[in-house]
Amino acid sequence: MTTVATTRAAIVSVAGAVVGVAIGLQEHGGGDVDQQLHEHTIEHMRAGAGYYDAMRLALIEKAGQPPANVWTVRPPLPFALWQLVPPTTLRLVVGVVFFAMLMGIAMIARDGQPRDSWLPAAAVALAIPSIVNWSSFLYLHTELWTVPLALFGVAALRRRPVLAAALLGTAVVCREMWIPLFVLAALWGVRVGKQVVWPWLVAGGLAAVALALHVVWSQRILDPSGTDAAYLFTWDAFPRVLTPGTSAFAVVIGLACIVVGGGEAIARRTSDSSAWVTTWFAALTIPLTFWSGRVYWQILWVPFIIAFVPAGSLHLWRRLRPA
Repeated sequence: MTTVATTRAAIVSVAGAVVGVAIGLQEHGGGDVDQQLHEHTIEHMRAGAGYYDAMRLALIEKAGQPPANVWTVRPPLPFALWQLVPPTTLRLVVGVVFFAMLMGIAMIARDGQPRDSWLPAAAVALAIPSIVNWSSFLYLHTELWTVPLALFGVAALRRRPVLAAALLGTAVVCREMWIPLFVLAALWGVRVGKQVVWPWLVAGGLAAVALALHVVWSQRILDPSGTDAAYLFTWDAFPRVLTPGTSAFAVVIGLACIVVGGGEAIARRTSDSSAWVTTWFAALTIPLTFWSGRVYWQILWVPFIIAFVPAGSLHLWRRLRPA
């Protein structure tokens, strides 16, 4: 982006981050059960427990039982960083995450657009309702904190494959849900972009080792008769999965953004690395979000779709306007 386009996007991103933090600060003891689980885990770590023991204690407090399988236990790196932040400031620090997420959206939105385009700032503005929605019920989820890594990794894919591999590999280490995105980016880089393969082999190998160690270290706190994550789609979650709210207006706007942004990504997938990765990643994760019933998993794919909405809207307007 040019200085002008970057400044526009940064100003809107700051506003979005401030709004998100302000709404989050109004929540006292709110959030979903996973957020509360993570808060309790950090509390036990600050009291001197190791991560895996702390997670086990928090799960027992939540469900009355220890975890039954490794999927219930998150990778430890984000928690090791969170415990270093004073507990009263975490809801403020998440503003940096919001800002980075919004700027990552702007980076993807600028690809293939005029250098002084207003489209990156418009994409950021469109993402603010989602920030408002997420900040009202979660702030301490690894999905949220790793989205900037994923967005900047995909944005760097075409021109900086080493940086892209490093960022996406780090995202995988923090949350295994990013494995499909890493694989898709590597496929584009090596097969479509004709890039060297070694960055992806190194980053993928290191991430695989980290996750393998996580699986091994998790075994000692598992109990086959313990609690297991329940994955269940319910129709009342339908609007919250696809849209930034439950009102009729939010549903219409959310569905329109998915259609326009997804359509733009599909249309540009053969010439744009971000569009190619977004198309296939959304195709994988949207059904997964429905199947799981995890509303907050929309954080994985919504930012990527939103990045393409302004350009898609502009192209649609040019086609439909009277000659």
